Amino acid sequence: MNAKSNTTLLAALAVPFATLFAASIEFPFGETGLVIGREATAKLAAEELNDIVKRSAGQGFAEGDEAKRRIFIGHSAAAEAIIGTNVFNRLLNEESVVFSKGNDLFLIGGGDLGPLWAVYDFCEDSLGYRWYLDRSDGERIVRTDVVRFNGT
Repeated sequence: MNAKSNTTLLAALAVPFATLFAASIEFPFGETGLVIGREATAKLAAEELNDIVKRSAGQGFAEGDEAKRRIFIGHSAAAEAIIGTNVFNRLLNEESVVFSKGNDLFLIGGGDLGPLWAVYDFCEDSLGYRWYLDRSDGERIVRTDVVRFNGT
């Protein structure tokens, strides 16, 4: 391996390793806003997140980048201002990553589908959501009072 590939490898591993040490963070409904990125599927990803959260906790999140806590879905100017452009530029098509920074949660991915996969990853890993079959009884919704990022 040369120096450039070592640097690329280290950069690619930085976000996953950071999430190994992340603490659990709660996202109260009245204090949390969704920040929707510019990818073609970012709005759909936000709708999917809210749909699953509403069925799990009985309420969803409003849009708002001025909230105390934010959930960033996709590549937005606000997300870029916090985590920089390198994280976005290094993500491959349909690759997704879920991580927190401070009180914010980032559900981001490469290409148009990456943010959607990040939302599903979050819902599966942190909310216990499972989708089995395309029918009314083909999902598992775990009831909860709070949305919490478990740090993984």
